[in-house]
Amino acid sequence: MNFKIEPVFGYFFSNGNLIALQTSYSQGYIKAISSDTIYYRKDRSYTFGTFYRYYLPERKTYTSFFVQGGLNLLYFKAEKSEVTGFSKITFYDLIIPFEVGIRIPINKFNFELSLIKNYRLFKALEYDEYYAGKFLGNIRISYIFK
Repeated sequence: MNFKIEPVFGYFFSNGNLIALQTSYSQGYIKAISSDTIYYRKDRSYTFGTFYRYYLPERKTYTSFFVQGGLNLLYFKAEKSEVTGFSKITFYDLIIPFEVGIRIPINKFNFELSLIKNYRLFKALEYDEYYAGKFLGNIRISYIFK
């Protein structure tokens, strides 16, 4: 089971250009049961960061594609139980996220589908060893205040 909530506050500073601040909380849990042992991983993370998004010009269908890049500070706390035993980890890391997606506007709401690639600058191996799931993409619903 994975869960993530991510409030974002942004400002359109010119047509198709958005700069934003974001914060997020996520948690994950996976469990596998063999004949005599229960294996599990669980994690919790907090991030704070900023990003720039550029919207490509709208097409005749009123949808638009976007590209996004930013910088996030991550606090990660996790534990796992495997054949080799039980272990915990806690660390900070910097992440450079890249995202491409499509936006579908509906009145003042936006529906977005996107794919994400995160580049972890310092603790990539530790993160992969303890992480309990993968977020490959996003489905977002947002509201634009004008």
